[in-house]
Amino acid sequence: MNKILKAAFLAATLAVGTSASAAVVVFNAGGTITTAPATPISTDISSGDFVIATETLDPLGTNTFTFTALNDLVVSTIALAGVGTNTGADLAQVRFGFTATPATPFSSIVPNPDTASATGILPGFSLLAGDSFTIFWESVAPSASGTVGIAASFFTTDPPPIPLPAALPLLAGGIALLGLVRRKA
Repeated sequence: MNKILKAAFLAATLAVGTSASAAVVVFNAGGTITTAPATPISTDISSGDFVIATETLDPLGTNTFTFTALNDLVVSTIALAGVGTNTGADLAQVRFGFTATPATPFSSIVPNPDTASATGILPGFSLLAGDSFTIFWESVAPSASGTVGIAASFFTTDPPPIPLPAALPLLAGGIALLGLVRRKA
């Protein structure tokens, strides 16, 4: 799973670094690739999808990525990436999260005078068909270098099967035994 998340992060970072505007790329289990420019980002997801969403974030700006489940599914850990300049000072001002006032900064910033990069994660969770979730982004301070690139990537899977309660077979067996005992008597 770590290798998959690393590949997802790399793909998201490359997408952010080369994107000039918002885009969503969805790779589904059937091998179909769906791409669409989107502003703001809002797209449907299904089990078996690999999703990459990229956008730009202006200084003191906000942005949202919204996803709606078409069926019951589990969202993996969400890998987040950012690309900026000025040795990463602009990326240090970016916050993200699941609430309208995001508070989580990037956990790792790799400074570079030309193009700095940053990473972060949000925890995975389950969704029912029709449910949606939004990743909120905010730049909390003005940046001397301007716009930064942001991206989110994740996998979706089927929810685990709900196990049959152990008491049900025992109850059925007990009732059947009572029926046999009564019949013999």
